[in-house]
Amino acid sequence: MTEIEAIIAKTAMLTEKAKEADRRVFYSEGKLTDLLVNGPEADLVRARADHQAAVIDRDALDRGVEDAENALTVAEEHADADRILENSANIQKLSKKRKKLLTEGEAAYMTFMDKVAAADQIAIEIRSVGAGARDLGNAINARVGNLGAWFVTRLIERFGSPELDSAIAGTIANHKQARTQLEGKTLADTDADFAELYRKHHSAKLEDWNDRAA
Repeated sequence: MTEIEAIIAKTAMLTEKAKEADRRVFYSEGKLTDLLVNGPEADLVRARADHQAAVIDRDALDRGVEDAENALTVAEEHADADRILENSANIQKLSKKRKKLLTEGEAAYMTFMDKVAAADQIAIEIRSVGAGARDLGNAINARVGNLGAWFVTRLIERFGSPELDSAIAGTIANHKQARTQLEGKTLADTDADFAELYRKHHSAKLEDWNDRAA
């Protein structure tokens, strides 16, 4: 049983006892009222003592319920803060794993690009060797367009989304600006600090908890 579950169980038990104590106060008060009208002194003294004891018991239980409810609030806030910190650590760990994969992927991509560039040089050699063959020349000239179409279709097949379509169109339309924005950045650098964004979203809760704990 967790701390919160234990406090909830304790609160429920105290609440039931407080209700029972409240009923005892009600009945003892009624009995005391009847005896005040016309009852033996001994019975009146006993009834007054019973009523006083019932009131003391009820008040103590009411305070117990209030304390338990306050403890539950603190425990829930503590658990919530722990959950936020744990999630933040997990996000940071996952982000680190993601950056590692992006870095490795970028290295593999650059190797791929080198091979494609080498293949493009061979295409130029083919055109030189086949100089004068018009259809061959036209096919060689179409290679860059084919390469671009191949890249875009593969990207869409793997990561197709409206955001990707918009990014491709925007980059083509403003390629100079896009190059400036990405100058010197690795693929991993394009990621935001996801853990920091998560902590920022929950900063008010964490600050409030730290203030309470101080």
